[in-house]
Amino acid sequence: MGKHGGTVRILLDHLDQVKFLEEYEGMQEHPKTWSAFVKIDDGHKYVHCILSCHIAYNHRRAGIPLEPESFKAFMRRVFASPVISVFGFYVHAGNTYGSTSLQQATSLLTGEVRLANDAAALALEVQAELGTSVVNDPILPFVLSVGTTPTAHAANAEAKLQMTSMLNGKLELHAGT
Repeated sequence: MGKHGGTVRILLDHLDQVKFLEEYEGMQEHPKTWSAFVKIDDGHKYVHCILSCHIAYNHRRAGIPLEPESFKAFMRRVFASPVISVFGFYVHAGNTYGSTSLQQATSLLTGEVRLANDAAALALEVQAELGTSVVNDPILPFVLSVGTTPTAHAANAEAKLQMTSMLNGKLELHAGT
């Protein structure tokens, strides 16, 4: 990929992923560093319907919860990894597909941005605490990748300007996943 200008970025949301990447790269003749988004749990549960809603189940989407102490511990481990370089933070709030108005979608987009921004702020705190013991310097500014199809459609120039004024990174909007 690299020789053609492509980049593969991975999503991380569990310490086992860090361990497995390190083990894998430890077996390679030429270990590499993986560029990673840290995927943040937006805190919502989702109801999935199977067979026209005769069977429904709740589950949480993937992502690490943004609870300051556990999140900071996670980031300390990620920053200490010789095989990971943090590119940014990724939020996909699937509950936005139920939004019924532009105002509601805009509000949900603001929540996604706030969550990614808070994650970046905590990560910057950890990075400052660790100083030179961060193995692979993260790519700064962090990329704050947020969005779902409804929230990406709600992002107009005015909303984007309002959201980007106080960010701990560079905003990237994506539609769906």
